[in-house]
Amino acid sequence: MKKNAFKLAFICFFLSAALLLIPSCKADDDDDNNTTAKTTYTITLNANGGTMTGRKTYKVEIGENWRIPEATELGLSHKTLNFQGWATSAGSSEVTYGDNYLFCPESDLTLYAIWAETKQVTYTVTSSDSLNDIITSIKTLQESKTAYTIYIDGELELTGRISIEDPSEHGTPVKMAEKITIIGKGTEDKLLGSSDTILHIKTQAPVIIKNLTLSNGDGYAPITEKCGGAIYMEGSSASVTLDSGAILSSNKADKGGAVYVSGGTLRIAGAKITENKASSGEGGAIFNDKGTIQITGGEISSNEASFGGAIYTSNELDMSGGTVSGNKATEFGGGIYIKSGTVSLTGGAISKNSATNGGGVFANGGSISAEGTGISENTAVKGAGVFNKASFTLGGGSISYNTATKSESETSCGGGIYNDSEATVLIEGGYVSSNSADNGAGIYNRATFTFNNGFIDSNIASGNGGGIYNSGKATMGTHSLQNGMYIIAGKIEENKADGNGGGIYNADGLFSLNTERQADDTVVFGSISGNTATSGKTWYKEGGTVKIKGTEQNETSSDEDIKE
Repeated sequence: MKKNAFKLAFICFFLSAALLLIPSCKADDDDDNNTTAKTTYTITLNANGGTMTGRKTYKVEIGENWRIPEATELGLSHKTLNFQGWATSAGSSEVTYGDNYLFCPESDLTLYAIWAETKQVTYTVTSSDSLNDIITSIKTLQESKTAYTIYIDGELELTGRISIEDPSEHGTPVKMAEKITIIGKGTEDKLLGSSDTILHIKTQAPVIIKNLTLSNGDGYAPITEKCGGAIYMEGSSASVTLDSGAILSSNKADKGGAVYVSGGTLRIAGAKITENKASSGEGGAIFNDKGTIQITGGEISSNEASFGGAIYTSNELDMSGGTVSGNKATEFGGGIYIKSGTVSLTGGAISKNSATNGGGVFANGGSISAEGTGISENTAVKGAGVFNKASFTLGGGSISYNTATKSESETSCGGGIYNDSEATVLIEGGYVSSNSADNGAGIYNRATFTFNNGFIDSNIASGNGGGIYNSGKATMGTHSLQNGMYIIAGKIEENKADGNGGGIYNADGLFSLNTERQADDTVVFGSISGNTATSGKTWYKEGGTVKIKGTEQNETSSDEDIKE
């Protein structure tokens, strides 16, 4: 008994001591043998080729925010260059932390001053009037080699829009600055609109917004419709970056609930654009008219419109990261509505969006290439993942777990992709898998569909066509890689139809499984196997023509797997 009591007391003592060693947030303890918990981090400021007369070392309580002292307070200077900000390595040219930046250290840290020829000017504003005055001053000075940082301190309620516009000289715009960064000084700083857009940006100088909320904007009306609830971009040279910590929320307009891109380039690199509305119009979050949208990170969520719950674009869109999720369109394009232009989807996710047609993406025109973006868990009556009336190529990534749900008047079609009349879909890689619909759970084709490589698998139709429902021209071919050195082909596997045609249901038109003969006389073709249905596990012909390896099939259906 005494031995057990001694063991229990020892265990309790050991656990108590161990708990004392656990810091309140991430800690890099240089001495693993310390028995005392680390309570502070050491921040060292290095002039990195410049001079600094002020304090160089600081102790910061673990878990506490710390603000870098202003360059003037530190007596920071350089003989020939201008201070840009701070980096975590001496050789870096990229600024990690701006002047007077607030952050929570997660370890001991040395910050190195970054120097460049560009002059840096910093302002702090606490009222909308002073913000207007500063923008007017920058415009008047016309110092195109000066980078301005404007810190917003607190919640600024605007009575009108803030116009950032280049001055004009003999009818020609003059670049007003090297760049303009608008940043929150703390953690809850805001620009609050009223009956207009918040920022009207018409300058050649790049504008960067970070660590700041833009809310309650109501849009700018260049003619009659209000556009860009929070930001209205104008001019082919306009450049706006929505960086980390930027939040655009609760704004509204007829077009572009948060942002209207009349021209120029909008970059989303860590911002959150949420709960904006173009309820009776287009682009719940963003309307792109003649500009370019680049999405590398961040979140576009819970926005609403009639067309394009998140994004409506008629020009260029490039998505390589970030998420478009939980948006709603009462008509077409829950995530993205593509009117025209070139769209490249190489990364990120389009998920959990909803619409009547095109839950994830509705392509009404243009050219769309999907190489790595995941399109998943979207819902619609037709084309839960993608509704295509344009030219759509899937070369990688996945279209998966989308659900086409029937309405009171229509059966659901195209859980993965709905390819409408006169449109083209080409699949060269990737997956169309685990989607569901009444008919055509994977693909519902009414036009031209070519499947050369990739997988159409594990889709479930409550009616006909687990993998593909075809009433157009569907070709299952092969795909040559590396200058024809070898050939690969697609696979239609493990799909299910409660009705007919587990793999293929041919309602009309032509379905053709082609072959390719290689140099060694080996014949390569795609495979259709492991599918299930009431009738025609592999394929079912209601009408039209089915050709397998060049031979027209006279039977109505086949349960026999087709494999290489």
